[in-house]
Order: sequence, then C-alpha cells, then structure tokens
Amino acid sequence: MRFFYSVWIAFYSFITLLFVFPFYELIYRIENYHKKFQRISKISRIWAWFLQYGLFIRFKVENKHLLNQSESYVIISNHRSYLDIPICARCTLNSFRFLAKIELVSAPILGRIIKKSYITIDRDNSRSAAKAFVEMKKTLKSRTSVWIYPEGSRNNTQNTLLPFNDGAFHIAQSTESPIAICAIWDTGAVLPKNFIKSKPKTIKAKWVKIITKDEVKNLDIESLKNYCYKLLEESILELQNA
Repeated sequence: MRFFYSVWIAFYSFITLLFVFPFYELIYRIENYHKKFQRISKISRIWAWFLQYGLFIRFKVENKHLLNQSESYVIISNHRSYLDIPICARCTLNSFRFLAKIELVSAPILGRIIKKSYITIDRDNSRSAAKAFVEMKKTLKSRTSVWIYPEGSRNNTQNTLLPFNDGAFHIAQSTESPIAICAIWDTGAVLPKNFIKSKPKTIKAKWVKIITKDEVKNLDIESLKNYCYKLLEESILELQNA
C-alpha cells in the first residue's frame, strides 16, 4: 500500500506542478515587487490545497490570527520533509518568500519556480550569502515575509530539532523585523526521506508566538536564537503528544 501511495505522490505532485507552472510564469512579469510576491503566494496556496486533498492529507493549523497580514515577518519553523514547503503555504494568508539552498534550482520545473520565487543561497559562497542577505532585506522592506528553516536542512534524526544557524536572527535584528514561529508536526511521516515509506496522515501546525520588534532588538543573537529554539521545541512536542 505504501509503495502505491509513494508512486501516487510522485505522479500527482508532478501533474499539479505542470498545471500551475504557466500561472507562475505569468506572475513573474508583474513589475511591482510586493504585488508580484502576493500573487505568487496565492498561487502557491492553491497548489498546496490541491496537493493536500489529492494526497489524502488531513491538515490542522492553530493560531493563524496571531499574524497581521499587513506586517512582514522573519518566519521560522522546523523542517523534516519536502512536504513542509506546501504545508507552510497553507499555514498563512501572508505573502512570503522561502530562503532555499541553491542546489534546488537544478530540479526540473520546480527549480524554475524556486529560482524566480524564492531567495536562494549557496552557504559555501560568501558572495552568495551577502547577496541573499540584501534580497531578504528588500523583501522584508516590501512588506513580504521571509520564511527560513533555521536548522539549515531537513532533520532526519530522532531529535526534535537540529541546532539553529544564526542567519534568521541576524536578518531579524538587521531589519528590526518581528519573528513569527510556526511548529509543524508529522510531515516527516507522510513524506519521509525514504520515499517508499510515505503514508497519508494528519499534519498539524501551530503558530507559537510573535517575537516583537522590541524583543528582537533587546536580545543578543545567542539569547534570541535559544529563546526561539526552546519555544519551537516545546510546541513540536505538544503537537506530537496531542
């Protein structure tokens, strides 16, 4: 049964991606920066909606009211699966851009969307990192949020979270942006690293807390990082045990 579900995930994801791809291409022509990424976020939510129901995934999200749609945030969440990307799109009505590894640009079709929609970074290249930092500043200034996985890569361990990198907290302080924390549970069970073990389940998400601009400004990077880590870890465990 899991094998057939895995095949269905691959087939259905590809078909839906082909369907929305022309709409992304049309939106890329919009010149207004904020308007363009508003439209991209809407298309991404529509795609994510079709994925969720077509893959027989039940989805619950708590505390969406915490986010102000006219505000831009540095959004952080945990990362266990490629499925996190569409699930994140379903978590909020705010427009946002992901920070993504440059290697993902090489993927067929999806790579084009990532290149044009996301902020890409080569972590081994200081010039790429500096360019991504400038683009994140521009994005936040335009009232579009930036979504970052501070673990840096998918967590395939038994630990609740991997150690956080500093980048998300540096950009929040540099732009005096609030930090929105989103906990996600069970995407790793639906679409694990071992693709053949995929299975439909209920995915749960929860907006944990908004770290205000003043809180961001008044904490040093290490304290801010540890504070966010603790809040996210506790919330993931709550979702797991609920």
